[in-house]
Order: sequence, then C-alpha cells, then structure tokens
Amino acid sequence: MSTDYPIEALAGALHAACLRDLPDIPYRDRDWEAHRKAMDALTKEEKAALYEKERSTGQAEGPFIERTRRPTPHGCSVVMFPQTWGSTALGFGGIGGQAITNAYTIIVECDHTGYRAVYFGGGKLAYLVPPQASEEQRARFTQDVAAQRLASCSDAGRVYGAVPCAKAGGRNG
Repeated sequence: MSTDYPIEALAGALHAACLRDLPDIPYRDRDWEAHRKAMDALTKEEKAALYEKERSTGQAEGPFIERTRRPTPHGCSVVMFPQTWGSTALGFGGIGGQAITNAYTIIVECDHTGYRAVYFGGGKLAYLVPPQASEEQRARFTQDVAAQRLASCSDAGRVYGAVPCAKAGGRNG
C-alpha cells in the first residue's frame, strides 16, 4: 500500500485491467468456414472480381461473425501517480487506520473501448469510468488526473459517472 514498489503497483494494475477488470473488446471477424464454402462455389473470374472489389473499397466481402477479445497491455494507456489518503483504507472507504497514507493511483485506459479502470494501491480495482460519461464528468476526470487527486469510490459515481468496484465486474471489490 505504500509508494515503495512502483513497478509492482503498475504491473498489478495493468495485469488486473487486462485479465479481469476492463470489459471485453467486441470486433467483427470473417466467418472462415462459410467464406471457404462461398469461395469454392465461385469461378476464377468471379473470385478475381471479388478480390478486385475488396482491394478498391478496402472492405472485406462475405459472411462475418461477432467476436470478443480481452484487452492487451499494448492496447492500453497508463497514468500513475502517488496520492495521499486520510486513512489506510485509501479511497475505498470502510475500516482503516487513521494514518496519512501514500499509495499509487493508477489509471489504465483501453484504447479500443475508452473504458478507464482506476486502481488505488496497486492491483485493487476502485472503479471503472465508462466512455459514456457526460462531457462534464469526463472533463472533471481529466482535471482531477492532471491535479493528481482522484475521487474516492463513494464519490466517483456522482463526480465521474463511474461504476464502483463492487459493481465494476472485478472480483476484488
């Protein structure tokens, strides 16, 4: 919970975000089995025309299916800074010792979905800030990150439109 191990805090948060806490990334993929069947039914000239159409438009033709995948560290942006809290419970609230405590606040943003996972003290999810937050809430979040002073779990929903840790989908809230 201290600021003695920044690499461990960063690794824990990034790992938790990619493996557990950020939502899956939806994407469209070609249905390869159906595509092969369709291609086998075409003549050489029809295949050449289809390939030329794909090249000229930049869009693949044929049957597609919707898939999901997990975010990867390569598709995430990270901001990390030390933050001072009034108790050892950090921004989570609840029972904690009445001692001024420094801990890292880490924000992991998925570049593909715009979701931001906020961690206090390493790999412990505090809340998710969805991309659907209002413009005012997004601006406030950006200001608070610049000031290196994020809201606690109890205030994040109101201030940033965030989903608190107990509801964010993580297993540690």
